Amino acid sequence: RYFVGLCVTLNFLDPCYSAVIAGQHRFDLWSAVRLAETFIRTTAICLIVGLTDYGIYGWAASLLIAQTTQLLLMRAVARRLWPTLRGSFGKIRRSAIRELASFGGYLSLNEIVHVLRERSDPLILPYFLGLGANALYFPTLLFANGVRSVTFALSGQVRPMATDYHVNEKERQLKELAL
Repeated sequence: RYFVGLCVTLNFLDPCYSAVIAGQHRFDLWSAVRLAETFIRTTAICLIVGLTDYGIYGWAASLLIAQTTQLLLMRAVARRLWPTLRGSFGKIRRSAIRELASFGGYLSLNEIVHVLRERSDPLILPYFLGLGANALYFPTLLFANGVRSVTFALSGQVRPMATDYHVNEKERQLKELAL
């Protein structure tokens, strides 16, 4: 109960700073912070869970340490990019929280549907194609997810480049990028 509450709070605060970084088209800094968070999370899990016997509590502490560090790094980078950035709990509006929660619920529902689709396919395929269908499905799914991650990485780099070309009116480079 406490773990989920802390995670939700940190997730609500994260876009306040990551939006500043994205708004300044500094996706390189955003990616560096995410990379640092992944490294910290992996290291913390290996150290806390691997070297102690805290079990699930050590895992939860590792995730909270990594998420808190990511938030602090995002805040530091955002403040560096936009020095006049200020935030306080007094500026939080109840209507904004309600709107964020409803949008977050929609995104969560979308993610759940995606996961259910992937998890239900192995139950349905053998009915139509026989028991061997799952032997073909899982390797194909792993391959598709591998290609999808490369595609997402490339699109994550193309978007800032296209935005930069558009903002700086470099039409020739923008057309080349689009082609």
